[in-house]
Amino acid sequence: MAALTARRGVRTRTMSTAKLPSTQEQTYQGGEACWDSSTGLVKKAAVSTTLTPIGTYMENKLVAAADPTVTIQLHREVQVREFANDGANPVVAGTIGGVCYLFDDQTVSALVTGKSIAGRVWALDGSGATATVWVEVKNSGG
Repeated sequence: MAALTARRGVRTRTMSTAKLPSTQEQTYQGGEACWDSSTGLVKKAAVSTTLTPIGTYMENKLVAAADPTVTIQLHREVQVREFANDGANPVVAGTIGGVCYLFDDQTVSALVTGKSIAGRVWALDGSGATATVWVEVKNSGG
């Protein structure tokens, strides 16, 4: 997508729950869910130096390759902003939970080279280069 040449509206939303990519394991409703910085996936709390608590599991689930996602009640509401996706290096489902990078004034990219961090990716609407990317902007805690 090209940089803006005219004014456009900014869409934001608040998330208190999130459907996120997870490690393949048995999870239980009410159990502590964490980002695992070594994999970029959600994992249940355990002894580790790579886990950051983000919320609690909302269901009992045996996470399998066929559906590698879990639904989390977040510990805090997350404010996310809509961005367009870079056509050449798009943010994809595997990026959710990780960071994306500023491409221009309305577009984010998965490619880091020469770019500043936009923030943490929390959701995608659609797929590929046409997906809307929902980002917790870095200066707001991403």
